[in-house]
Amino acid sequence: MPTYQLTINSKKHRVDVDSDTPLLWVIRDEIGYMGTKFGCGMGLCGVNEPLSLILI
Repeated sequence: MPTYQLTINSKKHRVDVDSDTPLLWVIRDEIGYMGTKFGCGMGLCGVNEPLSLILI
């Protein structure tokens, strides 16, 4: 199982999850941020899309 490092709200998290695990499940179930909501389940509504911001 691969290890991933995510930075959420300026805090780094390491998670060991299968590569096909949805990001929503990682954020809610592995990291514990329960404010992330499930939308339509098909990726059409955009509710469950994280916002990525890269500062250079």
